[in-house]
Amino acid sequence: MRNGHSHTAPIRAAGTDRERRLLELRVDLGGAHAVVTATTGELTDALTSGAIDIAFMPADDARRMRVDFSPPYFVIESTYLVAGNAGIKTLRQASQAKFDEWDNAVAVNFTAIYNSVAACLPHMLEHGEGGHFVTTASMGGLLPGVNAGVYTSTKIAAVGLMEALRVELESTNIGTGVFCPGGVTTDNYVGMDEPNPFRKLPPGMTPAAMAARMAASSMSPLEAGERVMNGVVNNDLFILSHPEFGPGMKERYDAIMASTPPVETPIPPDRIAYEQGVMHCGIYPREIAHRQKKRSSYRSV
Repeated sequence: MRNGHSHTAPIRAAGTDRERRLLELRVDLGGAHAVVTATTGELTDALTSGAIDIAFMPADDARRMRVDFSPPYFVIESTYLVAGNAGIKTLRQASQAKFDEWDNAVAVNFTAIYNSVAACLPHMLEHGEGGHFVTTASMGGLLPGVNAGVYTSTKIAAVGLMEALRVELESTNIGTGVFCPGGVTTDNYVGMDEPNPFRKLPPGMTPAAMAARMAASSMSPLEAGERVMNGVVNNDLFILSHPEFGPGMKERYDAIMASTPPVETPIPPDRIAYEQGVMHCGIYPREIAHRQKKRSSYRSV
């Protein structure tokens, strides 16, 4: 963590057998307490039973979360890491989406994130031991593409929230970061010998063949998780994992810079003075300087 806090307690997990196996296979939190939850009730039981550092909860619950951390509701030793990983890939063009499709995508991809901040940030500030918020967005949050305008819009919002929090919390010992991956094998049913009731296979394709295709075309969840943890430990603002998207991102930012108009007439000094607060943002040059420090690996923690 940013403040050097390390966890030594064994991982504890609650939830279904499948969720426990996923935790064992894909999560290494350096000894942090963890709970994988299937219901809000299970989350409540886990939090009140002892010190839980990381809790996983369904997006339907997280997006409506209004958590009061004061006794007698929850008794938590300390919360250090909040990972917002909810995502619903609404593959709809922004020009065609209906009201309910927008509402559902915003609720899961964005509302759940700021609800978790509103619930957990006061607790982190109160215990004063430091902490970190990391949110999974997508390369779609930096590089709009494909016909998924609803998804892209919500992921851009998620990126912006983590940037805004970096500005606001930079003077504290609470870090923020946003994970923007490309393709990752996120079907939690792959390799679990259970059919995924939410994924319709193409005609003639077996679950094993689908798993092989996903493994060949996407990053493994284990590698993605290692890269996220590396970013958290190093307090990276942007955690990027797929270098093949670099040229496309550069094209987008070059287009923005090319759209900046030339100075045709002198800019009024009063206007410049008024705009000083948003003309520059210190988090970006500091992140550039931070990134100049070479690492032996971007996966290990």
